[in-house]
Amino acid sequence: MLLVTLPGCFSDSHDTRLDSSPPEAACTVGQDQTCNASPEMSALSGVCLANGQCECNAGFVIDEETGKCRMPDCVYGQDQTCSAVLTDSNNVYGACTTSGQCECYSGFERDETTGKCAPTNCVFGQDQSCNASAELSVISGVCQSNGQCVCGAGSILNEETGKCESTACEYGNDKTCSSTPNSPWAYGQCTTERRCECFLGFELNEETGKCEPADCVVGQDQSCNASGEISAIYGVCQANGQCDCPANTPRNEETGKCEPPECHDGMDSLCNGDESLSVLMGVCTADNSCECREGFRKDESLRKCVVIACIYPDHSMCNANPDETGIKGQCQVNNSCVCFEGATFNEQTGRCL
Repeated sequence: MLLVTLPGCFSDSHDTRLDSSPPEAACTVGQDQTCNASPEMSALSGVCLANGQCECNAGFVIDEETGKCRMPDCVYGQDQTCSAVLTDSNNVYGACTTSGQCECYSGFERDETTGKCAPTNCVFGQDQSCNASAELSVISGVCQSNGQCVCGAGSILNEETGKCESTACEYGNDKTCSSTPNSPWAYGQCTTERRCECFLGFELNEETGKCEPADCVVGQDQSCNASGEISAIYGVCQANGQCDCPANTPRNEETGKCEPPECHDGMDSLCNGDESLSVLMGVCTADNSCECREGFRKDESLRKCVVIACIYPDHSMCNANPDETGIKGQCQVNNSCVCFEGATFNEQTGRCL
């Protein structure tokens, strides 16, 4: 039997294109506000057409999932508007599509609330977001405008998290916090974040992240001297990095160093500010300070005694310039100078010019 398909009739193998059903209505005809993506919007974002589909007004775009009109996440042609943090056109986090949606670049992810692209590693302008632990008070690195961390000294970048981790010490081995290599003593405690918390008497080196003796270097007792130019050793640097100063070398509370002795009890000669003179210029008291004798005064350091002007009866000492010939004044019994006529008395030195 021959089967003939007549016009207007279908065979068993009919055209499937005729099965397509009209799209589901996105809005209610006559109620344009139903095109608003948010029912809380007072302004109309679009017009509901006769086919139940929304035609968006200027400044709005179709939401491909709901068919309604929404505010665009970004401005097409201005990819920097996809950045969750304000940045320039040279540092963009994603591309703005014609639909007003952001397609985020590698290293960034879309914020579902704003539709913008946010860095997965850190937030530009918030350097603390580079810290591996949110509990750290110090800054481990700097967050660049591309959302990537650049780690500071004592830290290293974790390739998986993109955060900066401390490498200052080895957890469980507190000696690795010591600035002195292979130190037998621990200068601080290595925390679980591999950061050093320095013990009393030590201070943190911001560049290395390790602990250094605050006052002196163990094994280098001369580091206890208040002046590095002094050859004598005035104290002992203890294992805790603090100076142990003898009774006659007072400890400076601000620097932790040992000051040079003023004198030793019973050793009055140490009060002489001029070692070339044999006369005793002062008396060393019980508190190891010098009390100057008559005719002498404290020097600028207030530790030694020096001649006020001269030593009776050496009249030549009244000359302000010792190399000058001739006597310009007379040394009195109280070791003060009286200048001869034609000479000028110097108030500062007490001698004659």
